[in-house]
Amino acid sequence: MNFAIYYAGDAYSTDKKIMGRQSAGKAFINGLVRTCPEKELHGFGPGAETAGAMLAHLKKDGFKGKLTWHEYPAGSTLQKVGAIYYPALPPEDLAFARNALNPSSYSLFGVTHTLSSDRAMDGVAGLVLSPFQSWDALICTSNAALSVVKKLQADLQAWMKEYYGATKFNNIQLPVIPLGINAPSFNRTSHQIKLARDALVLRNDEVVFLFAGRLTFHAKANPVAFYQAIEKVALSTGKNLVCLEAGVFPNLAIQNSFQEAQKLLAPSVRFIWIDGQNETNYMQAWKASDVFVSLSDNIQETFGLTPLEAMAAGIPVIVSDWDGYKDTVRDGIDGYRIPVTLPPIGSGKDLAVRYASGLDSYDMYIGRASMATVVNQNILAEKIELLTLNSELRIKLGESGKLRANNEFDWPIIIQEYEV
Repeated sequence: MNFAIYYAGDAYSTDKKIMGRQSAGKAFINGLVRTCPEKELHGFGPGAETAGAMLAHLKKDGFKGKLTWHEYPAGSTLQKVGAIYYPALPPEDLAFARNALNPSSYSLFGVTHTLSSDRAMDGVAGLVLSPFQSWDALICTSNAALSVVKKLQADLQAWMKEYYGATKFNNIQLPVIPLGINAPSFNRTSHQIKLARDALVLRNDEVVFLFAGRLTFHAKANPVAFYQAIEKVALSTGKNLVCLEAGVFPNLAIQNSFQEAQKLLAPSVRFIWIDGQNETNYMQAWKASDVFVSLSDNIQETFGLTPLEAMAAGIPVIVSDWDGYKDTVRDGIDGYRIPVTLPPIGSGKDLAVRYASGLDSYDMYIGRASMATVVNQNILAEKIELLTLNSELRIKLGESGKLRANNEFDWPIIIQEYEV
């Protein structure tokens, strides 16, 4: 492997926080072990304690090879490896340390996650300045992420030219490589499906819809459109519909809001909450479901792992036509992408100014932006009804998605792209 992994435990574990970045990092380590189960891997970071933690993590996932540790700031030893992978935006201190030894000794490459916070936007823009070099890289996980990164960097370059007369910038590489999943771990058999449905007390005549992820309306997906659409289908078809919501509520007030909305907007649908921190129950939800739904309307969502995980499980997906979902879900092939309406380009400057000036918190900022995003409810209801009534179509779309997830998004395949 021609890169070392910067190991920071919180970036590769969901023990303390279940967020997309941590989930992706945890799966990355597992995918790394699957790719190189008995070969040499390179780690990088401060101290023997960190080295021990990385080795223990690898072994827990089945690693039987050799871990070669490079103590920060390393230098000559990393030159033989070629690059350092950082599980977020590559930080300046690593670049400064590298440059102090030899700027061309190795490259740094990181990966995008959310790009909507002020810190993330400033960090992305600053990659065109010293201490970064043209052989460093930021992996953009979707074409939507790439467009944001390019715009932020172009704006900073224009500002530096106008006010400082700057003429030289470090245009780092910006490859588009999706996040991966460990596809085989989501495989399910008919026997597993039956056991999971029995455990969750799901009847054979119930069609089960699953949402898995953060259960928060201001930072992930407002559930109102889905609640109204599935209620419409339940009434028009007379079918018994169930919605499993698998995840973690950030607080009791938000949990109560979800439950109140369900009673008001979808009284004909049976809702079951699955605690996302209970791994056994969480996996049962995945095994038991017929259709996966993720109608993200939030500017935080640059990629989206859960639709890919559903595809790997052979579950057809209904997603919003949004950011990273545009790259992963093929409309009419793996499931359906529901159109989203947004205000015209250039709208929302008042929201951005309030956030930038500290008048609004980050949560207020992203929440207000999501309120201006509307999922087409008529088309959503149409697709829910189509999949409710047609089990053969569910199987067809699920099989197509499973093939795509295994052939294009499994971590060993993605890691090969990292090595290029």
